[in-house]
Amino acid sequence: GNNIGDWMVEEGYYIKVNEDVLLQVQSNTPLTTPLSIPLGVGWNIISYPCLESEQDALDILQPLIDLDYLDKAMDQYGHALEKLAFVTENNGWYNGIGTMRAGQGYYIKLKQPATLEIACPGQDQLPKLMATKEIASPKYFMRERGNPYMPMNIYLNDVKIDGQTLASGDEVAVYDGDLMVGSVVIPNELSKQSPVPIIAGMDDGSGNGFTKGNAITFKVWKASLNQEVQVSMEN
Repeated sequence: GNNIGDWMVEEGYYIKVNEDVLLQVQSNTPLTTPLSIPLGVGWNIISYPCLESEQDALDILQPLIDLDYLDKAMDQYGHALEKLAFVTENNGWYNGIGTMRAGQGYYIKLKQPATLEIACPGQDQLPKLMATKEIASPKYFMRERGNPYMPMNIYLNDVKIDGQTLASGDEVAVYDGDLMVGSVVIPNELSKQSPVPIIAGMDDGSGNGFTKGNAITFKVWKASLNQEVQVSMEN
């Protein structure tokens, strides 16, 4: 049965599929902006309505930050925009989402109810676009990619092995017991201003993620040594 009803342009939706597929959605209703999206306390799921352009996620969510209403935001892949104690730029707000774009869903967690307005560039304002590069995929700690169920964000900003900071091309994996639940390639030298996020997904009932409450461990593969090494975590 259909308990969702009609799809709304300002809302996001969960869809679980057995294999990758392109879902085509057509609308005959012209979209006018700014679009007002009502948000409640806690987690909300929204879509990005502007088909012709992308916008910096921090710019869009800044009004919620100024009100001190925003707790955290994530895209459908688990990349997060949140305030981190060790980040000094943007008043401590780290933008792991980058740009918001059409066809993507976003989680918004609020402390207080509010209305978010999104104006499409070219209609109401000029866009602020963010240049992004393709994120490298792990080769040693390979795992199936997809949209993680209930993502957990882990930030690496000072990981050392025998006193040596991880280098570009090294890989870090997160484990729940023997199950790898997340991995990442180090793209650059780690610092408090450019932490490297690992996204670990919770088990959705298929045995494909971490179990809440379980301890997690880390493994590291050093590219220069071409081998897995023991890791010591330092703050």
